[in-house]
Amino acid sequence: MKEKHKIAFMKICEINANLSECPRYKVGAAIIDPIDNVIVAAGYNGYIRGGSMHCGGEGVCARERLNIESGTRFEIGCIHAEENAITNAARQGVSTVGKWMFCSAEPCMLCARRIIQSGITKVIFKKSGYDNNGIVILKNHGIEMEVMEMD
Repeated sequence: MKEKHKIAFMKICEINANLSECPRYKVGAAIIDPIDNVIVAAGYNGYIRGGSMHCGGEGVCARERLNIESGTRFEIGCIHAEENAITNAARQGVSTVGKWMFCSAEPCMLCARRIIQSGITKVIFKKSGYDNNGIVILKNHGIEMEVMEMD
């Protein structure tokens, strides 16, 4: 894939991230068909489709209210961008096998497992300092990774 396409897909992730209502951290993701160079699904972190704007109810972040540290207690909080992209592909009946994922942040452990199970073969992400072994899990399962440095 040409570098200009990688930059464009990462910029799309950043645009998706800006759609998030999360007051803590906004993340965007896109699943790409690397052969055809097209987006097959995208997502951003947020609460359940059709629900409140926040995981703790209108205007409230449950993780902030409960003082939950990042990278812990994944059962509380919003749907992550990577999860949303994968479930959006499933919702539309689009296979993720052999696809690449672009993400505006490092995948967490929860999302790393989803990426592996969905058949995605490469993850391209921006280094964000959010590291709780997601990268280790991806590496241990043979998922190719690339870190993009962008402004």
